[in-house]
Order: sequence, then structure tokens, then C-alpha cells
Amino acid sequence: MEPIAIAAATLVAKWAAEAIVGEAAKSAWAGLTKIYNAVKDKFAGDQESTEVLDRLEQKPNSQGRVTELAEVLDKRMKADPNFAKELASLVKEAGQDPGSGSFVTQVMDNARVGKIVNIGSAGNVSF
Repeated sequence: MEPIAIAAATLVAKWAAEAIVGEAAKSAWAGLTKIYNAVKDKFAGDQESTEVLDRLEQKPNSQGRVTELAEVLDKRMKADPNFAKELASLVKEAGQDPGSGSFVTQVMDNARVGKIVNIGSAGNVSF
């Protein structure tokens, strides 16, 4: 599976999680929204792909649903090189944003990422 597909699916999940808790004011929101919109636009008219995205939106912390979206994105990227370039560009842009840069993890070769946990603070403790 393409690393960009995994990164994009993870960022869409982050967008969905932030939408649920009302974190839209954060600076990363614009970059995440661009990725979400690109994916949603690409899925328009395809009920199966749209259902995958809808399931992720309902449960954005589910690793299984992130993987499911990554698999669909991977298939779409392989079928449409222009979409692959657009998504790669948007993921790169999100990685350069100070608000989401620490969240974007690039995985090279055939490495697999099981679960990524980002911790900024927990109560009075900062990491």
C-alpha cells in the first residue's frame, strides 16, 4: 500500500475527530479540510467508497476504518495518477503546516505503522 494513502487516510481521520470535538479553529484545519474535500470529491458518485468514508467519520479513532480508507485511496491513486499527485501534494502541504506537521509521519519502503499516538498534554503534564 502506498505511504501517501496511509497518511491521507490518517489525516482524514484526524479531520473527522477534530470535527467531532469542535477543534475547527486550529491552524491545521485548513490543510486537513483540503485533504478531506479532495477525498470526498473523488468518491462522489461511488456509493461503496462514500460508505467507507462515512464509516470513518462515524468512528475516526478506529484503526480498522483508517486502514479500510487507506486501501480504497491506494486503489484510486493507482488508477488515477493525477489524483495521486494531488493527494501527495496535499499531504506534503499538511506536513509543512506547524499545526499538523508533527502529526504527519512519512513511512518509506514497505514499513507498516500499526497505531500512531500523538500526545501534546495530559492534564498538567506536557510531553
